[in-house]
Amino acid sequence: LILYLILYWLPTLAVSKGFDPAVAPQAALAFNFASVVGALALGKIVDRVGARWPLTLSYVLLIGALIGLALVNAQMLVLALSAAAGFFLMGANYALYGVAASYYPRALRGTGSGASIAVGRVGAIIGPLVPGLLLTSGATANEIINLMAPAAAIAGVSVFLLGFFRPKAED
Repeated sequence: LILYLILYWLPTLAVSKGFDPAVAPQAALAFNFASVVGALALGKIVDRVGARWPLTLSYVLLIGALIGLALVNAQMLVLALSAAAGFFLMGANYALYGVAASYYPRALRGTGSGASIAVGRVGAIIGPLVPGLLLTSGATANEIINLMAPAAAIAGVSVFLLGFFRPKAED
């Protein structure tokens, strides 16, 4: 939900905050470039220390980046926080793809992982719709960005709790 909301609406939200339209693609570019770095960095960290703490911390920091995006009005801060959101959101997202398979029995890993990804596609549908509906109903860009924080909190708590369930060792 958060990924597709930001991916499709970050440029519009930047412009609706009063920035020059030229800032819009810069915010999207910062988000996307940092997401590549985040995916590589968090993937490596998760491989070394496990998923619970790095991914939980990633979602906590994502909440901070989202709240910061709602509060700031300086162009450089918007670009930096867009990058931070990309780093933490996409880094966690891609690391979760790698971790998800280990929670399913070997015979069901492809099906289980595919089902998990399919459920995530619901966010791909809802994510772009929510800001459009909210903007047309009079919500501000800051309000829309702030509404993403609870979704990130739910994801962070879910990842933290998932860390207490160890994948079953197989022979």
